[in-house]
Amino acid sequence: MKYRWFIILALLLSFPLLAPCADIIVNASQHEYLAGENANSNGVYPVKIEWKKPDNADIAYFEVQRSENSNSGFTTIGTIDISAVSEDPKGFYSYIDTNAAARVAKKYYYRIRFLDNSGQVLFSSDERIGWGALTHARYMIEYNKVMNTALGRLDYMHRTPSTAKIGTETKNGGIGGTIYYKASLAALGLGGAEVIIQLTNYCDFYIEGDPSRGAYFILNGNSDTRASMAASGNMRGTMTVTGMYPGTVVYGTVRNTSPNPNAGITISGGKAAGGFYVVTPQGFPGKNVPWNQSTPAPGIFMTTRGFDASTVTEPDKKLPWLNWQL
Repeated sequence: MKYRWFIILALLLSFPLLAPCADIIVNASQHEYLAGENANSNGVYPVKIEWKKPDNADIAYFEVQRSENSNSGFTTIGTIDISAVSEDPKGFYSYIDTNAAARVAKKYYYRIRFLDNSGQVLFSSDERIGWGALTHARYMIEYNKVMNTALGRLDYMHRTPSTAKIGTETKNGGIGGTIYYKASLAALGLGGAEVIIQLTNYCDFYIEGDPSRGAYFILNGNSDTRASMAASGNMRGTMTVTGMYPGTVVYGTVRNTSPNPNAGITISGGKAAGGFYVVTPQGFPGKNVPWNQSTPAPGIFMTTRGFDASTVTEPDKKLPWLNWQL
């Protein structure tokens, strides 16, 4: 009997001692700025996957796999010969997933498979969830979807005639938070109107429509408009975004509290006529997005109530609260 235990022990020691799967795949990037990488045609940047090779494992190849679902549907997106690559200074291997089909508001699951010289799978890692960052222009479009559904919930700003728009109200977001509206005449000596829009933890959409995946865009900040009787003026404000794609959106480069037609988005005849948004996704350098390259523009171009987060509506409607000709 004692000889049988010696044989079992010898067999166990002949197998490689592998690190726990949870320690093998280190990271799949989430909305991360990857210098030098390009976005796909959907405006989505690549994802970087990092992992490490277990000690004492006789591995010849790595397979990087991706799926849209957890624990199923994985396909191989890259095979790496371990003899042709090196670890980085941290001891990690990495792969850039330039997924041409990656979509906005979509999370992906990644895992690593480890193969021997014969191509046999030794074992697989656990999963990590990753998704690419958005281009500045695409970020603005996605931001607008939430901003405009928020505006669509208001009552006062949709009333006629212009004097009926004067007042204050607060509405709840579809998922959480609030949007506050206050409109008054003859603001700051303009002889026209001032409209204050303030969002607090405002959110209308879940990621992929699934509450378990978390909130999409959560908005905190102001988008304020000051206009003359001729419906000319400017719109200013700063909005902080949390959720799937953290960042900030500033209406112009100058955060100015005084009426200054050169600050923020210029309005003429009740429509945007100049200026730009400074869009800064988290980790990215800020970039100017011209007012006429954002579809639809928040606070300028209105949408209908019940706006679908997966679509973009017509970009040519005037601000209802800027038609102050009495």
